[in-house]
Amino acid sequence: MRKNNTKIGLTDNPNQQFGTARQRRNRKRSRRNQQRVNGPYEIKDVKNAPIQTRSIRYSTTSLSDHTITSTDLLEWVGFATTTTAGYSLCEAIKIRHLRFTLAPDDTTNAPRSCTFKWQGTNVPHDEVVITAFGGVPATISLYPPAESSANWWQSDFTTATPLFSFDSNSGDPAILDIHFEWVMLSDPTSNALTSITGATANTIVYPSQPATGTSVWFPVGLPSG
Repeated sequence: MRKNNTKIGLTDNPNQQFGTARQRRNRKRSRRNQQRVNGPYEIKDVKNAPIQTRSIRYSTTSLSDHTITSTDLLEWVGFATTTTAGYSLCEAIKIRHLRFTLAPDDTTNAPRSCTFKWQGTNVPHDEVVITAFGGVPATISLYPPAESSANWWQSDFTTATPLFSFDSNSGDPAILDIHFEWVMLSDPTSNALTSITGATANTIVYPSQPATGTSVWFPVGLPSG
Protein backbone atom coordinates (compact mmCIF):
# COMPACT_ATOMS: atom_id res chain seq x y z
CA MET A 1 0.00 0.00 0.00
CA ARG A 2 1.37 3.40 -0.97
CA LYS A 3 2.08 5.77 1.87
CA ASN A 4 0.70 9.28 1.85
CA ASN A 5 3.63 11.70 2.07
CA THR A 6 1.53 14.83 2.04
CA LYS A 7 1.71 15.28 5.80
CA ILE A 8 5.49 15.55 5.87
CA GLY A 9 5.78 17.87 2.89
CA LEU A 10 7.09 15.34 0.34
CA THR A 11 5.81 14.94 -3.20
CA ASP A 12 6.52 12.70 -6.14
CA ASN A 13 7.89 15.68 -8.08
CA PRO A 14 11.61 16.13 -7.26
CA ASN A 15 11.39 19.81 -8.23
CA GLN A 16 8.99 20.37 -5.35
CA GLN A 17 10.91 18.51 -2.65
CA PHE A 18 11.82 21.83 -1.02
CA GLY A 19 8.49 23.59 -1.23
CA THR A 20 6.15 24.80 -3.90
CA ALA A 21 7.23 27.04 -6.76
CA ARG A 22 5.73 30.04 -4.96
CA GLN A 23 7.65 29.24 -1.78
CA ARG A 24 10.90 28.97 -3.70
CA ARG A 25 10.27 32.29 -5.44
CA ASN A 26 9.53 33.93 -2.08
CA ARG A 27 12.79 32.64 -0.64
CA LYS A 28 14.78 33.98 -3.59
CA ARG A 29 13.02 37.35 -3.31
CA SER A 30 13.85 37.46 0.41
CA ARG A 31 17.54 36.75 -0.27
CA ARG A 32 17.70 39.50 -2.92
CA ASN A 33 16.13 42.00 -0.54
CA GLN A 34 18.61 41.06 2.16
CA GLN A 35 21.53 41.56 -0.24
CA ARG A 36 20.30 45.04 -1.09
CA VAL A 37 20.53 45.91 2.59
CA ASN A 38 23.76 44.18 3.60
CA GLY A 39 25.54 43.88 0.27
CA PRO A 40 26.07 40.68 -1.73
CA TYR A 41 29.48 39.83 -0.29
CA GLU A 42 31.07 39.61 3.10
CA ILE A 43 33.69 42.33 3.58
CA LYS A 44 36.92 40.78 4.88
CA ASP A 45 39.90 42.42 6.52
CA VAL A 46 42.61 43.48 4.08
CA LYS A 47 46.15 43.24 5.44
CA ASN A 48 48.69 45.83 4.37
CA ALA A 49 51.41 43.18 4.48
CA PRO A 50 49.94 39.73 3.82
CA ILE A 51 51.83 36.53 4.56
CA GLN A 52 53.42 35.12 1.42
CA THR A 53 54.88 31.68 0.71
CA ARG A 54 58.16 31.36 -1.15
CA SER A 55 60.89 28.86 -2.03
CA ILE A 56 64.42 29.76 -3.01
CA ARG A 57 67.24 27.49 -4.15
CA TYR A 58 70.87 28.01 -3.20
CA SER A 59 73.90 26.12 -4.43
CA THR A 60 77.52 25.84 -3.38
CA THR A 61 80.61 24.35 -4.98
CA SER A 62 82.42 24.12 -1.65
CA LEU A 63 80.37 23.24 1.41
CA SER A 64 82.01 24.25 4.70
CA ASP A 65 81.16 24.77 8.37
CA HIS A 66 78.64 27.55 8.86
CA THR A 67 75.50 28.57 10.75
CA ILE A 68 72.43 30.32 9.32
CA THR A 69 70.85 32.83 11.71
CA SER A 70 67.61 34.78 11.77
CA THR A 71 69.34 37.95 10.57
CA ASP A 72 70.76 36.02 7.62
CA LEU A 73 67.32 34.91 6.46
CA LEU A 74 65.82 38.36 7.06
CA GLU A 75 68.20 39.56 4.35
CA TRP A 76 67.20 36.94 1.79
CA VAL A 77 65.85 39.65 -0.51
CA GLY A 78 66.64 43.34 -0.75
CA PHE A 79 66.73 46.44 -2.90
CA ALA A 80 70.16 47.58 -4.05
CA THR A 81 70.68 51.33 -3.98
CA THR A 82 74.28 51.02 -5.23
CA THR A 83 76.54 48.15 -6.27
CA THR A 84 77.54 47.57 -2.64
CA ALA A 85 74.63 48.85 -0.51
CA GLY A 86 70.91 48.34 -0.15
CA TYR A 87 67.99 47.59 2.16
CA SER A 88 66.18 44.41 3.16
CA LEU A 89 62.61 43.98 1.91
CA CYS A 90 61.71 41.33 4.49
CA GLU A 91 60.03 42.22 7.79
CA ALA A 92 59.49 38.71 9.15
CA ILE A 93 60.24 35.16 8.08
CA LYS A 94 59.35 31.63 9.21
CA ILE A 95 60.91 28.42 7.90
CA ARG A 96 58.49 25.77 6.65
CA HIS A 97 61.11 23.17 5.71
CA LEU A 98 64.48 22.67 4.05
CA ARG A 99 65.51 20.29 1.29
CA PHE A 100 69.21 19.51 1.12
CA THR A 101 71.08 17.61 -1.60
CA LEU A 102 74.71 16.54 -1.30
CA ALA A 103 76.39 15.76 -4.60
CA PRO A 104 78.31 12.47 -4.97
CA ASP A 105 81.94 12.07 -5.98
CA ASP A 106 81.63 11.15 -9.64
CA THR A 107 85.35 10.58 -10.04
CA THR A 108 86.28 8.12 -7.30
CA ASN A 109 82.81 7.22 -5.94
CA ALA A 110 84.20 7.89 -2.48
CA PRO A 111 81.59 8.70 0.20
CA ARG A 112 80.87 12.33 0.97
CA SER A 113 79.31 13.33 4.28
CA CYS A 114 78.17 16.37 6.22
CA THR A 115 76.29 16.93 9.47
CA PHE A 116 73.13 19.03 9.84
CA LYS A 117 71.73 20.33 13.10
CA TRP A 118 68.84 22.57 14.09
CA GLN A 119 70.04 25.37 16.38
CA GLY A 120 68.48 27.72 18.94
CA THR A 121 66.12 26.95 21.80
CA ASN A 122 64.00 23.83 22.32
CA VAL A 123 65.84 21.66 19.82
CA PRO A 124 66.83 18.02 20.26
CA HIS A 125 70.54 17.31 20.67
CA ASP A 126 70.65 14.82 17.84
CA GLU A 127 72.31 15.56 14.52
CA VAL A 128 71.55 14.34 11.01
CA VAL A 129 74.47 12.85 9.10
CA ILE A 130 73.98 13.03 5.34
CA THR A 131 76.12 10.76 3.16
CA ALA A 132 76.33 10.45 -0.62
CA PHE A 133 78.15 7.47 -2.12
CA GLY A 134 78.16 5.19 -5.13
CA GLY A 135 77.66 8.08 -7.53
CA VAL A 136 74.17 8.78 -6.14
CA PRO A 137 73.28 12.17 -4.57
CA ALA A 138 71.87 12.21 -1.04
CA THR A 139 68.66 14.23 -0.61
CA ILE A 140 66.80 14.85 2.63
CA SER A 141 63.87 17.04 3.72
CA LEU A 142 64.31 18.72 7.10
CA TYR A 143 61.47 20.16 9.19
CA PRO A 144 62.10 22.44 12.19
CA PRO A 145 61.11 20.96 15.57
CA ALA A 146 57.70 22.19 16.70
CA GLU A 147 58.83 24.33 19.66
CA SER A 148 62.22 25.37 18.32
CA SER A 149 63.42 28.85 17.36
CA ALA A 150 63.58 27.74 13.73
CA ASN A 151 59.82 27.13 13.82
CA TRP A 152 59.03 30.64 15.10
CA TRP A 153 58.55 33.87 13.21
CA GLN A 154 61.80 35.85 13.10
CA SER A 155 61.69 39.63 12.82
CA ASP A 156 64.55 41.02 14.95
CA PHE A 157 67.30 42.50 12.79
CA THR A 158 69.48 43.30 15.82
CA THR A 159 69.67 39.83 17.42
CA ALA A 160 71.09 36.93 15.40
CA THR A 161 69.27 33.80 16.55
CA PRO A 162 70.97 30.59 15.29
CA LEU A 163 68.51 28.50 13.26
CA PHE A 164 70.48 25.66 11.66
CA SER A 165 74.05 24.70 10.86
CA PHE A 166 76.18 22.48 8.62
CA ASP A 167 79.37 20.80 9.69
CA SER A 168 81.47 19.88 6.68
CA ASN A 169 85.08 20.57 5.78
CA SER A 170 85.04 18.49 2.64
CA GLY A 171 84.40 21.34 0.22
CA ASP A 172 81.74 19.36 -1.62
CA PRO A 173 79.06 20.74 -4.00
CA ALA A 174 75.53 20.82 -2.62
CA ILE A 175 72.07 22.36 -3.08
CA LEU A 176 69.83 23.88 -0.40
CA ASP A 177 66.14 24.67 -0.98
CA ILE A 178 64.56 26.86 1.68
CA HIS A 179 60.74 26.87 1.81
CA PHE A 180 59.37 29.64 4.02
CA GLU A 181 56.65 32.17 4.77
CA TRP A 182 57.49 35.85 4.87
CA VAL A 183 56.06 39.34 5.23
CA MET A 184 57.27 42.28 3.16
CA LEU A 185 58.74 45.22 5.04
CA SER A 186 56.45 48.26 5.16
CA ASP A 187 59.42 50.66 5.40
CA PRO A 188 62.10 49.30 3.05
CA THR A 189 64.72 51.81 4.21
CA SER A 190 64.73 50.81 7.88
CA ASN A 191 67.13 47.82 7.69
CA ALA A 192 70.30 48.01 5.64
CA LEU A 193 71.75 44.90 4.04
CA THR A 194 74.90 43.79 5.83
CA SER A 195 77.05 43.18 2.77
CA ILE A 196 76.48 42.95 -0.97
CA THR A 197 78.94 43.13 -3.84
CA GLY A 198 78.52 43.46 -7.57
CA ALA A 199 74.82 44.33 -7.42
CA THR A 200 73.04 46.47 -10.00
CA ALA A 201 71.80 49.72 -8.52
CA ASN A 202 68.01 50.22 -8.22
CA THR A 203 67.19 46.53 -8.67
CA ILE A 204 66.03 43.64 -6.51
CA VAL A 205 68.92 41.59 -5.15
CA TYR A 206 69.12 38.21 -3.41
CA PRO A 207 72.18 38.16 -1.13
CA SER A 208 74.25 35.03 -0.70
CA GLN A 209 73.97 33.11 2.57
CA PRO A 210 75.00 33.53 5.31
CA ALA A 211 74.17 37.14 4.51
CA THR A 212 76.06 38.38 7.58
CA GLY A 213 79.11 36.13 7.24
CA THR A 214 81.34 34.36 4.73
CA SER A 215 79.28 33.40 1.70
CA VAL A 216 78.64 29.68 1.26
CA TRP A 217 75.29 29.53 -0.57
CA PHE A 218 74.45 31.46 -3.73
CA PRO A 219 70.92 31.84 -5.16
CA VAL A 220 70.21 29.86 -8.33
CA GLY A 221 68.76 31.81 -11.25
CA LEU A 222 68.48 35.05 -9.28
CA PRO A 223 70.69 38.17 -9.13
CA SER A 224 72.93 37.73 -6.09
CA GLY A 225 74.93 40.26 -4.15
